[in-house]
Amino acid sequence: MSTDIEAEKRSNKYLEGFAEFSHYIGSDETLSVYRRFGTLAARNILYLQAELQFLEDELKRLDEQDRKDISKGSNMVEKNAIDAAARMWEAFSDQSDRGNERQSKKMRIILRIREVMRMYEKAILRRSQVQALNSPSTKTLLAFTNWFRSRVPFRASSFTLLDDEKDLMSLYTEENSDRLSTFIQQYFGYALRSRKDPVPESWQGMYYFPQTRVARLVAVLSVLISVLLLFGAILLLYFIPAQNMGRRLIAIGFFTTGFALSVGVLTNAKRVEIFAATAAYTAVLVVFLAAPTPD
Repeated sequence: MSTDIEAEKRSNKYLEGFAEFSHYIGSDETLSVYRRFGTLAARNILYLQAELQFLEDELKRLDEQDRKDISKGSNMVEKNAIDAAARMWEAFSDQSDRGNERQSKKMRIILRIREVMRMYEKAILRRSQVQALNSPSTKTLLAFTNWFRSRVPFRASSFTLLDDEKDLMSLYTEENSDRLSTFIQQYFGYALRSRKDPVPESWQGMYYFPQTRVARLVAVLSVLISVLLLFGAILLLYFIPAQNMGRRLIAIGFFTTGFALSVGVLTNAKRVEIFAATAAYTAVLVVFLAAPTPD
């Protein structure tokens, strides 16, 4: 979608604010953009972590007191009771229920650890899922920002939604779009726009285009470029005299360079894939290197 073309009109209008903004986000799956609250989430996790560390230290301190009483205490009954609580859950729970001060405190700490640990681990796991979400694409962020700035759906603290664009995430998982697709979407999206989904008149500068149309156009262009680079090179080599080997080598170098550039610029191929494809392409052209010219 884009934000620089005159919008199509539609009679119905939404209540400004949360209602209109929610309709805008729901109008296209790519617009599911929300805040990560990275700093706030980190602070929440840090508080939970700090509380767990405090509880851990308290538990260690009580354990150390029990250890000293067992090794240096003179009251055998007390020593045996402490040792039993350290080795058996039943004894530990019973002494806590009976009001033993140290064991009761240990029990309270352990129960609190369970509660905080559950919240801590839940926050960590959920945060890892949020962190895995991608940031919105450049074109989506531009459309989202322009609409938000022009319509101003929120006031007060909610107005600062876009103050930190790095804190935004997108729930939409975009396919690994190649450079050719991105170029077509950015500069020719209007020509591929869909007319079946008009937008409200107030949403000026918006249009939608199906990704399938972009995919079809990219497929056609890819085929044409492939045919041009392959058969164009073969035809040129065919008409260069066999005696002029230097020109044939220059032609192969020219087309090989063009092929490598087209693969590298128009696709998301990795370097090893570019090398492999270029080597295969060159191998095909070398076959025609010694081919005779027509009489």
